[in-house]
Amino acid sequence: MYVGVYLIFVISILQCNGKELFTNDKPLHPLLKDNIYIGAHQFIRNLENSLQDIENHKSLKNALSFLKADDYQKQAENTLKSIKNKNLNNTCLLDLKNIGLSASKRQKWAIEVFDSWAKLPPGILQGHIIVKGSFPQCKGVNVPRTNLTNFDVNYFTIGFAKKSKSSLPFLAPVIGICLPDTCTNIEVFNYVNFLLPFNSSYHVGSVTKAEIPPLDNGAKATIAIFAILGFLVLIATIYDFFGAYFQSKKTEDTEHLIAEDTTSINDFPEINNTNSNFRVYFSQNKLGIVQDSILSFSLIKNLRSLLVSDAQSDVACLHGIRFISLSWVVLGHTFLFVLSAIGNPIFLLTLFKRWSFQPIANATPSVDTFFMMSGTLVAYLTLKELKKGGVNWFYYYFHRFWRLTPMYMLLLAAMTTLSRYWATGPLYPNNVGLAPKCYSMWWQNLLYLNNIAFGKWESSAMQCFGWAWYLANDMQFYILSPIFIYPLYRKPKLGIAINIFVLTSSIIVSAVISGHFKFPMSMISMGGSTEYMRQLYIPPWTRIGAYIVGILTGYILYKYDLKVKINRFVALLGWCTATAVALAIFYGPIEENRGFKQPLIASILYNSLNRPAWALCVSWVLVCCVSGYGGIVNSILSWKGWTVPSRLTYAAYLSHPIIMTTYAVALKSNLIVDDSALVAFFLAFMTATLLFSVIISATLESPFRQVEKVFLKHIKMYKEHRKMFNE
Repeated sequence: MYVGVYLIFVISILQCNGKELFTNDKPLHPLLKDNIYIGAHQFIRNLENSLQDIENHKSLKNALSFLKADDYQKQAENTLKSIKNKNLNNTCLLDLKNIGLSASKRQKWAIEVFDSWAKLPPGILQGHIIVKGSFPQCKGVNVPRTNLTNFDVNYFTIGFAKKSKSSLPFLAPVIGICLPDTCTNIEVFNYVNFLLPFNSSYHVGSVTKAEIPPLDNGAKATIAIFAILGFLVLIATIYDFFGAYFQSKKTEDTEHLIAEDTTSINDFPEINNTNSNFRVYFSQNKLGIVQDSILSFSLIKNLRSLLVSDAQSDVACLHGIRFISLSWVVLGHTFLFVLSAIGNPIFLLTLFKRWSFQPIANATPSVDTFFMMSGTLVAYLTLKELKKGGVNWFYYYFHRFWRLTPMYMLLLAAMTTLSRYWATGPLYPNNVGLAPKCYSMWWQNLLYLNNIAFGKWESSAMQCFGWAWYLANDMQFYILSPIFIYPLYRKPKLGIAINIFVLTSSIIVSAVISGHFKFPMSMISMGGSTEYMRQLYIPPWTRIGAYIVGILTGYILYKYDLKVKINRFVALLGWCTATAVALAIFYGPIEENRGFKQPLIASILYNSLNRPAWALCVSWVLVCCVSGYGGIVNSILSWKGWTVPSRLTYAAYLSHPIIMTTYAVALKSNLIVDDSALVAFFLAFMTATLLFSVIISATLESPFRQVEKVFLKHIKMYKEHRKMFNE
């Protein structure tokens, strides 16, 4: 019966005399003012009143008596009597009773069961309402086999949800208890809901039994795919190593065959027309295609291409911008993903009020930096190809899809089918893994529609691979980009007008949506609102502005051949303006983060302009650095040391939430954090992400890119030699 009592005890704390401690009609952080910290004596008085309410509730009176009695056998009998008709099977009830009987006899194993249960913790006013108990102790209990105790015990996680919509769902209570494994999730679900006060603002949202299911067909298929890839990598690496060792002096290093995107015609092997003909050459070259394709999976070659810096790039500052933006993304996500792993989440809300914390609290423009850079590179490179004579539009789209999809789908498959097996812990979703929605929604990710075809999902976290909304937007923008780029080449004035029209339309749409839904300017005060994510944050029509700014930037770089002439006074004025705008974006929501609601018109202006404005700031930095007006900023961003981590950006973006989520939900106990602990979290996550990115980039990304290069190379060789043979 202690199960029910403890649950009621936790809920009562969140409902002092029927009044919720954490209300839904306001952001939580204003409640951290003096009216919350009214003193320990007031809290105790409220708690006593709540317990009195429970005691007066007839159906729960026996439950409360457990707090006053030591007779486990008597309480087990009371449990059996009070809930015998509440959808629990006889086996579960009898095993519960027998644990109580054994505990009344002071048997160690039964006491260990009760001792492993979550208990009322200190720091509830700091948000310590995710109480895990002792997961290892529960899993380590050895129940002696007798006629009465022919069962094992298992750990159950019980998550609560508000009956009404909550602006801060991460503050819903979660507790862990140790029960007979003969009990099922639905039985515990019904039992706990029955024990809750009838006027409770919470209900049981989920019950998870910590058990690892057998491998299903999806898991087996994923393992088989990774086994094949692993075998290819192993064979290719061995072949590359010994081939290079024995033939280094006899043949040219085959790395040159697949290391470059383009190769001069002069590099093609010549045909001795007297001794060879086209058929002989083509027949011999089949083996070369197979050999080069296998070598594409060589770990030696792929690590070398990743970790060895090449020559100085004309746009070297992009490496620094890319890696710093990735670090910003990881830093922002660190605070989001550790919420379930810490025992004082309210501390994070106090951070949002700090002046120094605003660039982290408002970290979402980091994604717009990537949109802007993507648009810039696509426009600049496409315009150069058009100038050379044209673009192979089939390859234009195929290359992008092939570049992004293999590693993306492999990681999605692994997270969907295998994540339930690679860790365990109090909050670990052993029954469905880390990506439950992917079983039914993976096709949206494959088609890059997951940002608009998500249906009625509850939150961004409920999407399949939730952070991949960015990839869907980027792919959709890329597909549409010829509409914006080709007119810039043929009729620049028309092209500029089209791009400005799309940019203006996106700003207007964002303003209308923000005004209609009355969205504040701060995501913090929204508390991860579903409507905000669905209507304003994720859709392509509200995010394309930064991409259009990038396309116009790429056009400028193309038109002036990376040498834009800027008056020194204009350059100084531009730097001052860009800095002021960036600071306004960082610190615009600070008063709202501190709990002071801002006028709706201010929120509309901020929500509609901040993203394209940030893209303009980054565009200015890029143009100045490329054109020689960057000064020390360009020296920092163009540092050669950024080159290698910059290559890992895509792999790091895909993988860092997997690392963070796995750590957070598998943690056996909550951590009490402060500033230094959060810095350590970030550094640890960043380091782990980069190391893991090296592995997956060398094994899941680079091989497919190299295979593409091999086939392109041999297609060019085929065409050239066919031409020579025909002549």
